[in-house]
Amino acid sequence: VRRCDMAALQDWVGDQLHGLLGMSEKNLVEYVIALAKRSRDEPSFLVSLRENGVAITDDSRRFAVQLMKKVPRAQADNKGAEQAALLKKQEKDRQQKQIDLLKKNSEYTMLENDEADLAAAAAAVEAKRLQKMERKEEKREAKKEKKESKRQLRKKGKWSEEEEDEGARAGGDADQ
Repeated sequence: VRRCDMAALQDWVGDQLHGLLGMSEKNLVEYVIALAKRSRDEPSFLVSLRENGVAITDDSRRFAVQLMKKVPRAQADNKGAEQAALLKKQEKDRQQKQIDLLKKNSEYTMLENDEADLAAAAAAVEAKRLQKMERKEEKREAKKEKKESKRQLRKKGKWSEEEEDEGARAGGDADQ
C-alpha cells in the first residue's frame, strides 16, 4: 500500500471507528488495520473485532466488509462466505433471544405488599435473629460450664495445669 493510500485508509478507518466506538485514536486505527491485514476474510476479521470488545452489528459488519476490500490480503474462499453467513445467523438468533426475553419480562409486574405481608416478613426476620442469639448464648453457656468443670477439677487436684499443658501439646502433635 502506497504512503498516500495508507494515510487515506487511516483517515477512513478513523472516521468509521469514531462512528462505531465513539473514539478514534491513531494506535487504535493502526491496530484495526493490522487486524484486517492478518485476517483471511470478513468473518475472521469480525471474530477479531468481537474478541477486542466491538459489538457485532450491521454497521460493524459493513465496516468489516468495506475495510477488507480496501486492505490488501490473501483471497477469501467460499468458507469465508459460509462463516460470515453463520456469524450473521448467530447474531440474529442472539438478538431474537434478547427480544423474546424482553417481551417475557414485560409480562411481569411488581407485587403489592400489604401490611400483613410486611408484618409476617418482619416477624420471620426477628425470629431468625432470636434463634441466632439463642445459639450464641448456648455456646457461651457450654463454654462457661466447661471452664467451671476444669476449675473444679483443678481445685480437687484431679486436674493439673501440667496435665492440661501436656494434653494441649499432645493434641498439637496429633494435628501435625
